[in-house]
Amino acid sequence: MTGAAQRGLSDGRRDAALALSRQHWGQLRDGTAASLALAVLACSLWLTPDRAAAPSAMLGIGIVWASFAVSAVILALAARRAPDSLVLLGMGLYVLKFFVVAVLFLMVGIPSWASGIWVGAGALAAVAAWQLVQFRSVGASRVPLYSSDEDA
Repeated sequence: MTGAAQRGLSDGRRDAALALSRQHWGQLRDGTAASLALAVLACSLWLTPDRAAAPSAMLGIGIVWASFAVSAVILALAARRAPDSLVLLGMGLYVLKFFVVAVLFLMVGIPSWASGIWVGAGALAAVAAWQLVQFRSVGASRVPLYSSDEDA
């Protein structure tokens, strides 16, 4: 029995919670595939004279993948437990993710072997890919955007 079922949510709200959970797991799957495709594309940077380009771009892609993947897992698990709090949780995770990555770069810094430009380029490409995955996922979802009077 899922958390939503244990709290006695109506069938419609329970179905919506499961659909939201599936949506976030799908975002994780598709975002991971997009990140892997970008990493394969980044391998072509080894053909450039800048030997740090490919591993630096992969570092940026990996950081973005980690932050978006953790958010997707947390939101997928939370969708079953507390579907009404997903917007607040998603916004909180976004702010937390932003500050954690900022602190990571400011306090730890970019490794000496990495090129900052290529780390940024890889991260930017990965963020764009994940955003496209999320837009497509939300656009294709059949999750109701509002509650009916019956669920109140």
